Parts: sequence; C-alpha cells; structure tokens
Amino acid sequence: MVANQLPAIPDSFFKLEKLTYVDLSMNRIFELPSTIQFLTALTILRITQNDLVEVPEEVCKVRVARFVCL
Repeated sequence: MVANQLPAIPDSFFKLEKLTYVDLSMNRIFELPSTIQFLTALTILRITQNDLVEVPEEVCKVRVARFVCL
C-alpha cells in the first residue's frame, strides 16, 4: 500500500489479525486509529512520509511489534 495517496486507513484493515508486516509509507495518512491495537501479530510497521499529527498510545499495545518506522 505504498505511495497510494491514502488519506486514512480503512477500519476493515484492522480486522486482519494475522497481518505481520505493513508498509503504508508515502501516503497522506494523518492519524493512526486506536484500532491498530487489534493487529496482534504485527511485527513491522512502516509509515514514513505521511502527514501524521500524533501517534496514539495504542501503538504501544501492539505487544509483538519489533520495528516501527514513523
């Protein structure tokens, strides 16, 4: 999902509980929804070059995340 000019992440995306790697770089995302905490298998999250204003506390609740690149 790199460089697609996405303004937001669809809620249905966070139902993919077995997702381990996500690269949302080079979009127009301005916030990460709190539902990110439901991606319990996530190990790598790349979200560079977006319009993030703040990172929710729920990012820290993704207990197995090894790499977060903001």
